[in-house]
Amino acid sequence: MWEKILFSDESTFCPFDNQANTYVRKFSGYAFKPECLKLTVKRPLKIMVWSCMAVRGVGHLYIVDGMVNATKYLGILQKCMVPSAQHLFHELFSFQNDNALCYLAKLVTIWKSQSNIRTLDWPVQSPDLNPITNLWHKVALEISKRHPTNKRELIESLIAAWNRVVTHNHLVKLVHSMPKRCRQVLKSKGWPIKYSCISDT
Repeated sequence: MWEKILFSDESTFCPFDNQANTYVRKFSGYAFKPECLKLTVKRPLKIMVWSCMAVRGVGHLYIVDGMVNATKYLGILQKCMVPSAQHLFHELFSFQNDNALCYLAKLVTIWKSQSNIRTLDWPVQSPDLNPITNLWHKVALEISKRHPTNKRELIESLIAAWNRVVTHNHLVKLVHSMPKRCRQVLKSKGWPIKYSCISDT
């Protein structure tokens, strides 16, 4: 069943903090030494990107300009999701997206119905259940190694990471983790489980 699902989501990346955790070992009294601090940037450059994944591969990347509303999301589905699904599936599939208001807008719902896009029922606030979250984290770690300093370098790093770190074995592992994820979410009564963005297993 899970091999017939097209998972999707968006993520935000910036040159100075790409979701990668930074750990520092320090001696007593070193807490505020410059070398032990993680610097931040006010109003950092950010890009939002949307994509999708399935057991057979990943979809096209879509760089989002500004905030996503219903009209913009419909454009993403038409320009990015549909060709990605046509490439990844040769049979019927179900499309997964979360319950953001723009995803549930009447405009989008009507288009999905007219286009025969079957949407997987999905609980609200459930990043642990979406394997693409783990994929975004792995991409962010790769981007952080390149140290991009401007928007062009950030986009280039993102595209390179998307094409480099995503392997077939990794996708199979993520998709096949779904039954275990579901069991653990039920067991935890909806509270976070180990399949957060810092886990690939």
